[in-house]
Amino acid sequence: MRTMAGGRYRGRSHGWCGAAIVLVVILVMLSGCGGGSLIGGGGGCSDATRVVIAEFPAYGNVELDVGDGAEGGCFASFTAPDAGARVLAYYRRQLEHHGWQTSISGVAPATGGEVPSSIPLSSPSQGSTTVIGIAGRRDGYSYEVNTEPGESPSGVSVAINVVGPND
Repeated sequence: MRTMAGGRYRGRSHGWCGAAIVLVVILVMLSGCGGGSLIGGGGGCSDATRVVIAEFPAYGNVELDVGDGAEGGCFASFTAPDAGARVLAYYRRQLEHHGWQTSISGVAPATGGEVPSSIPLSSPSQGSTTVIGIAGRRDGYSYEVNTEPGESPSGVSVAINVVGPND
């Protein structure tokens, strides 16, 4: 029991108890329990988002190893033996066929060229610019496919990130 003497409380302090509670709350938030995580930016790959990423086959019928995305949602990557334009054209067709609104999500200048302010989606390569990413939006989900040159001269690395409204 605490008593007031000279404007100060006297008695045993339980400051360690408050510190322990704060520590537990921080650990719960960092572990992602209770709806979200402070580490990695998102809540991970939900079952609903896994269904979306599996809605159509990956390019070349590759079996995707789907995991948590760095910013939430689901992430998968693989190497395709074809040119990036061919891979992106496949994903654009699939996304549009499944009702997604598509757009270019990334362009890269070729050997010192500058990226124009707009480039038609129908043209994966235009002058000194190459499209390296396609994005789709539907029902609160975003689906992004990005490519970059792979280790072999004719192949590309492909990264897929799908984020849902609750990820």
